[in-house]
Amino acid sequence: MAEKTIRQQPVTIAHLTQVTYIVYTTGGIDSSYLYRPVDETGTPVGETRSLTQSHAGAGAAEIKTWITNEVLPVINAEEGT
Repeated sequence: MAEKTIRQQPVTIAHLTQVTYIVYTTGGIDSSYLYRPVDETGTPVGETRSLTQSHAGAGAAEIKTWITNEVLPVINAEEGT
């Protein structure tokens, strides 16, 4: 059988299945991502993969700003507060 070259494509938001942020009172944030990479035809390559990162300083501040400006208003609207 001839060899086949699989060209994995860059992961996009369409390939994400879950993004989780853990916000610590100490100021740091951990994030984890579940994603399924695809080849040039859009066919999934292998199994779902995960990546975990820790954020501090400016990176954590940027995530906290997004949570404050985008996430909390939705939660408060749902709560009626």
